[in-house]
Amino acid sequence: MSLFTNNDPSWFGLVAPAGTPAVVVRARRNAVAQALEEPAVRKALADHGLFPSGSLPAEFGAQIQKEVDKMRRVSRFAQISLDAG
Repeated sequence: MSLFTNNDPSWFGLVAPAGTPAVVVRARRNAVAQALEEPAVRKALADHGLFPSGSLPAEFGAQIQKEVDKMRRVSRFAQISLDAG
């Protein structure tokens, strides 16, 4: 399979600075998850083609790392580099 033959959907999420206390992260995650259960919120998102998953912080961290790894492979394959100038 080529790096370029898959359908790669967009995704959105919330992040916090490194070192944010776990209790704060958990409280924010739970508040967002609760909001995402509201029918009006789900409908508003769906009206824009968005479908919430409400993943846990560790799951979202793994998703971010997976995307970083994938884009690293893509940039190497396409010989893309940053111009520091």
